[in-house]
Order: sequence, then structure tokens, then C-alpha cells
Amino acid sequence: MPTLFLRPASALTEAEEFEKLQRRAAELREIFESQKAANSNLPTLQDSVARDKVAKGQVSGSKPEESKLLPSPSLTSVDVAKLLIAAMQKNDKPAPDSGLKAVLRFSSEKNPVKSMPEDRFFNMMKNSKYSILLADEYSFSVAKADEGVSKDDGEPFQVLDVKIKAPYKKMLMNGMQFEDFESLENDKENVQVSMKWQFSKSKESNCWLSDTLYVVSSSKNDAWRALV
Repeated sequence: MPTLFLRPASALTEAEEFEKLQRRAAELREIFESQKAANSNLPTLQDSVARDKVAKGQVSGSKPEESKLLPSPSLTSVDVAKLLIAAMQKNDKPAPDSGLKAVLRFSSEKNPVKSMPEDRFFNMMKNSKYSILLADEYSFSVAKADEGVSKDDGEPFQVLDVKIKAPYKKMLMNGMQFEDFESLENDKENVQVSMKWQFSKSKESNCWLSDTLYVVSSSKNDAWRALV
């Protein structure tokens, strides 16, 4: 006589086992979603790496030079001149022409280069006597020489004395003429070029911005106008 297989009370059918697994999966999803919501405001490793790259200027498409040299009311005209000269000395760091781009950002509306296409300004700087500012083998000093208030727009202005010292061969290679520089006592290797750099204080931003920069001839004491 055939015997019947009796299922133990604790055993589950396939359908019951599947239903149990579904309930457990739903519980796990609830736990996961609640933890995800609780941790949504916490920085992830990816976020930390991204912020680190931004700080180091390594993010594709970012312009790290633009986040550094920007007009600020806390900067004096002498501060701005020193910062811009130092930026031009390292013109291609951290990005190509970043130094000249900084000059454009610090240019006032009265400066002709403000409305000039970038490429044209870059080419004119690199192919004129002012290319000496883009060299890295020179020393410089900046001091305030004169100040006043513009009769045209009422903005305060300051004129700075800028001295550039470099080997005379480097001066000539960068387009300077003999009448542009003067010899230095006790320094046979270097010569000096004098420039005047005018800044005005913007009424809108309260920042010192560049109006014009020109070389002062040492022999005739006249000014050679430029586009910066």
C-alpha cells in the first residue's frame, strides 16, 4: 500500500518561500532608503576628490587663473600693479596667457584694451616693447608718484612709477630701444626702464583699475603710449 508523504508543519511551499523573500527584500529596501536619506547631506568621496581638483585647478574646463586675480576694494593701486606684473612674468601659468587675462580683468572702461578682442591684445603685447613684461628674468619696483581726481568723471586716480631692471640684451630682444633704458651705477650687467602706470578708482566697484601704461624715455623724458 502506497504511503503518502506528509509535509512537516514548518516546511514552506515554493510560493510561500518566494513571498517571504519578497517581504524581506521590501524591508531591506526601506532600511536602505532611510539610511540614504539620512546620509544625503554628507560629502561623498567623489565630492571630496572633485573639490580637491577644483582647488588645484585640475578640473577640465575650469579657469583657475580667473579665481585668483580679481579686482578687490582691499587692494591698493600699488598692490594691483605688483600683482599684475608678477602675473605677466608667469604669463602661461597656471594656463596660457593667464597673466594677460588678469590685466584685462583689471582694466578700466577708459582703457582701450577693455573693448579689444583678447587675441589682438595678446598679439600686441607680445610683439611690442612691452613684451619685456612677459619675460621672467627681470626685477621690478613700484611706487606711487602722483594722484588726483579726474575732471571728466570725478574718479580718483593715481600714477605709479614702475622700474624694470634686466640685462640690456634682453631689453633689446624684447623691442626696447637704447633711448628707453638707462645704465645703472655699480651694475654693468643690467639696465633700467622707467614706466608710468595710471590707475583710477571705479565708483561702481570701489576698486583700482588700470587706465594706461607707458614707457618714459630716459633721454628725452617723453612718453611712449601703449595700449595698456
